[in-house]
Amino acid sequence: MENLLLLSLSMLMGLLFIGLAIPHIKEKIPPNKWCGFRTKKTLSNEEIWYKANKYMGRELFKAGLVMIVMTILLFIFKNRLPIDVGRIVFFMIITVPVIIAFIKCMFYLKKL
Repeated sequence: MENLLLLSLSMLMGLLFIGLAIPHIKEKIPPNKWCGFRTKKTLSNEEIWYKANKYMGRELFKAGLVMIVMTILLFIFKNRLPIDVGRIVFFMIITVPVIIAFIKCMFYLKKL
């Protein structure tokens, strides 16, 4: 039961990241204090805001897809993994893609 709950949560998180990414990719979110890639640099220049947030949206979209694919694979192999290993893999599924996306976004922002 716990495995199913973790798998569902990870799948939902992947879908959430994809859903949040789409408006940024389409440049529908103007500079604001609440949503987006908010730094002094992005908030100081609208052109940088849209470029950085579009890039961030693409990276979050990819992270969401990775989460979904990895969740499906974890679901397929869940009975072959000890519960503790499954928890570690679950944690990695929901953190590693986001950390990678964040790092890539920070490097991209430095280029702007």
